[in-house]
Amino acid sequence: MKQLTTIFFFMMIPILTNAETTKELNYTNQVFTAVDVETTGFNARNNKIVEIAAVKFKNGKTIDKKSWLVNPEMHIPYVVQNVHGISDKMVADQPNFTVVGTNFIDFVGDSILIAHNATFDAGFIYTEMNRNNIEIIKNPFLDSLKMARLWYPELKKHNLKYLSEHLGFSGETYHRALDDSIYAQMLFLDGLSKNPKFKDIKYLINKTAISQNQVLKTLNKKKRKEDGGK
Repeated sequence: MKQLTTIFFFMMIPILTNAETTKELNYTNQVFTAVDVETTGFNARNNKIVEIAAVKFKNGKTIDKKSWLVNPEMHIPYVVQNVHGISDKMVADQPNFTVVGTNFIDFVGDSILIAHNATFDAGFIYTEMNRNNIEIIKNPFLDSLKMARLWYPELKKHNLKYLSEHLGFSGETYHRALDDSIYAQMLFLDGLSKNPKFKDIKYLINKTAISQNQVLKTLNKKKRKEDGGK
């Protein structure tokens, strides 16, 4: 397989897609999209997305949801298949990320994104977009893991399975992109109902958003380290 090299170019990216409209944003008219990815491994540079899902909602109500299997054009290690249950056979006839990434961008539009441990999901999404010559999205990306630690500091664990069971919306399936996106959505809505000050969009972003520049710099730093550089 041809070796792929990932190089990121950095620019200062505003925390909102259009900072001029910050004052106009409010919870009741803001569209959010909970997202999740399943992958061939943990390292975004050497691994790829095999499934990505998105649940779009507004004012607490789901607008639409979508899940895509992705052909990573590489073997999915058996140890990883045992986690999410996605096999080479399941993705063999699926489109690659060049196609799926474009569909994903069209689906999420300019909504605010949410993921649990968002640096992982964002890192893979940004890397795949860069790898496939797709312009990296600039949507604000909120981390529901940060939210959970703020909202439920007394809990010993803050993973989705533990939180969903503790908060009463557990399901039968975990580590599949659509299911985990729904859990992230439900966690977000449950937390907002108990912590209404987070309905202030600027406050919400300030407290729980990840930095796109920092995610990209971290990925680039890992690449230099793996390449033997400083």
